Amino acid sequence: MWESVDAAATAIYAEQTLPGPTGESNVLSLHPRGRVACIATDDHALQAQLRLAAATGNIALLARSERAERIAAQTGARYEIVADALAAAPDAVLFAGSDQHAREIRKLLATREGPIVPMLVVDADRHGDPMRLVYERTLTINTTASGGNASLLSLAEDAP
Repeated sequence: MWESVDAAATAIYAEQTLPGPTGESNVLSLHPRGRVACIATDDHALQAQLRLAAATGNIALLARSERAERIAAQTGARYEIVADALAAAPDAVLFAGSDQHAREIRKLLATREGPIVPMLVVDADRHGDPMRLVYERTLTINTTASGGNASLLSLAEDAP
């Protein structure tokens, strides 16, 4: 399974040239969200979260504990140990635990000022979508002003 996550992460970071029907240049690129809080009640879920954060180029935020430090060191993920992962202003949250705890976290995230912080359930059985941990950026360069094919803008069908 992790091979597919790694392959997806490799594929999503490749810049993609998109069609430019009027002569413009369009390039799509994806970038890590940044710092991702990893909150899990069991070791396998935490390993899955760390692996997903690492595969997408993000930094995992972990609440200080011997267990979290040990597992993070084993996975080779980039991580920060903090007193409270949710209070450390994460850019996304990976969660595995009870439904009640999930509701509490969602309520907390909803009360925050600023950008919406997504929460994904990622445990040993549900591995999460790597695309939810990246930002999409597009670069469009309009070449018509500098001699591009402006005639494409005014193409019309011949009348019968």
